Amino acid sequence: MIMRLIGSLTEDCLRDELARSNAARRHGPADDPLALFLRSRGVDLATAFVLDWIPEQGEDIYTVLDGDLRVLVVELPRGDGDAPPSVAETPIADYRRAVSRRSRLVRLRFAVAEDLVSRASQSE
Repeated sequence: MIMRLIGSLTEDCLRDELARSNAARRHGPADDPLALFLRSRGVDLATAFVLDWIPEQGEDIYTVLDGDLRVLVVELPRGDGDAPPSVAETPIADYRRAVSRRSRLVRLRFAVAEDLVSRASQSE
């Protein structure tokens, strides 16, 4: 089930949060591990939005919408360990189906992120 956006306050808050996160990736420090990894995978940071971030003890796990192509789950090790980053890719259609069974907030965040991708793509 695709969520329709209605311009609610919750949508506006999610839009601001996603836009700030995106700007931090694009204009933040040159050594941002997630930005460096995404660039190395050919991801256009202008249309990459972090849907979720789980800080674990030895790694950070990010769920990233990569434009209108796919969703990436990126595991970035912390510190100077020898473990390489890992990534799992899910086609956007498969992720859309999976997210339809999740909470309303997760579905709404995804819908807002897709809208931001659409707007960013139109402005290019």
